[in-house]
Amino acid sequence: MSLSSKATRITLGILSILLAISCSPLPQAPEAELALSIETGTRVSIYGIAPAVLASFEELGKKLEKVAGFSPAATARGSSRAFIKASRAEVRLLDAEAEIIDSVEVSKNDFMLFMTGSSEVTADLLAAPGSGYVVEVDIFNEYVSDSLPVCSGSSAAFSITAGAMADVGVVCLPNNPEPLGETPLTVDLLPGEVLYPDSFQLKEEAWYSFTALCNSQTLRVSPASPYNQGFTIMLYGSDGRQRQSYSWTFERLMGVPSPAYYDVSLPVLSGQDYYLGCVAYDFTFGPVGTVYAGAFDLRLITPVVQEISGTADSGPCLLQNTGTALTAIVSSGAASLTLTLATLDPAATISLDGLAEADNILTLGLDAVEHEIVVEDSEGRVETYSLNMYVGGALSSGVQDVVNLAGTAPAYRIMAVSGGESYSIRWDDSKQGSGSFTADCRVSAYGSSGDSFIERIDSGYIFVQAINTAADEDYVFICVEKFLSGDMDGNIGLTVTQL
Repeated sequence: MSLSSKATRITLGILSILLAISCSPLPQAPEAELALSIETGTRVSIYGIAPAVLASFEELGKKLEKVAGFSPAATARGSSRAFIKASRAEVRLLDAEAEIIDSVEVSKNDFMLFMTGSSEVTADLLAAPGSGYVVEVDIFNEYVSDSLPVCSGSSAAFSITAGAMADVGVVCLPNNPEPLGETPLTVDLLPGEVLYPDSFQLKEEAWYSFTALCNSQTLRVSPASPYNQGFTIMLYGSDGRQRQSYSWTFERLMGVPSPAYYDVSLPVLSGQDYYLGCVAYDFTFGPVGTVYAGAFDLRLITPVVQEISGTADSGPCLLQNTGTALTAIVSSGAASLTLTLATLDPAATISLDGLAEADNILTLGLDAVEHEIVVEDSEGRVETYSLNMYVGGALSSGVQDVVNLAGTAPAYRIMAVSGGESYSIRWDDSKQGSGSFTADCRVSAYGSSGDSFIERIDSGYIFVQAINTAADEDYVFICVEKFLSGDMDGNIGLTVTQL
């Protein structure tokens, strides 16, 4: 293939590749998405999400919204500052016949630029205008393998037009993750070295995969080495996007680990596939040059209740499940809420507010806002759930609604929406607004599936928030809460408008 006089510039924003940098307190991974912007030029720019570029997440998210399969709820909004280690990266540009027409390798020395605060590594890729192009990416960690990539991905086919820009997404996923289940696995890693007091150097990493057997499945982490240890575990969906990250430390008191283990409720959905990325670091100070083992045990614990779903007798209903804390939002036209509890043990018993239930289907009136649900299986395992119920008033597009905030309870509003459309959310409060309202607030917005559009944002008057609904979205649920729970009672003005 001959090259035109105008080459192609490819800009790679590495959101999944997780580059290692020092001088950060604890490792957290960003959302796993590799963004590629293609325009006229010859330079390849690889961005590791270092502190200097965190402010660009929102602008990058706006670009990703133009790509099929992306939505605002899935764009980069992270606060990550340290990453799983990448020693080098290989990027290949293939034509429609799957022939490599250009490639570039980002070396270990290139990545060292991040140590000095620079966020950009550059190289060149060349291509003529055409269609059917694909970008492939391999990411390597020298402490895992010099020859086999830890994570890989490839883009969908795209076109290059001279003088124009096209946005392309590459989802990078771990290669050969080890299956994780209820049998404990020992994760034995070469730990990063903590450079006391506030920095560290990451080294080896490990990846595991599992299929969730229920919503909010429990992960147990326990120490497996006789030294003081720290661990970070990052949860990713099968789409390569980060769901959550967790960090723990274990200390040895008279040779006994403290605590004995940690249990964490993973925000997962039953039947879906997930990945766990793990790193360890050592903070046991010994002779110079000593590197202690970074070993810990990992296992999944299947809870008594696999899944809880809820429906209202009339109108929309959103049931949010965070571990054993449940929040139900129903419309003002509803008279009751029905919960269905799916358990692995058919002989499990269920009680509601201290009274035994005949089966796993519970019907609750709206006269009480707080409930306690206790489930016990035939092996004596007990799970206790708290349920808070709220009634959400209706919103109309473009019409301001006065929302009163009293006590510590949040207030909810519900608006019918059209799937695949854009909406603005604006609120007028005491700190930023017209001066007509008396409460200072934070606002969150959720889709019908429970996915968040915005989460506890405190500024929505000058900086109006915009959301895009999914194709199958029919309602948006708005949560308004005081900026601080102890703030004075008051009111705010809330307006949601279809754009």
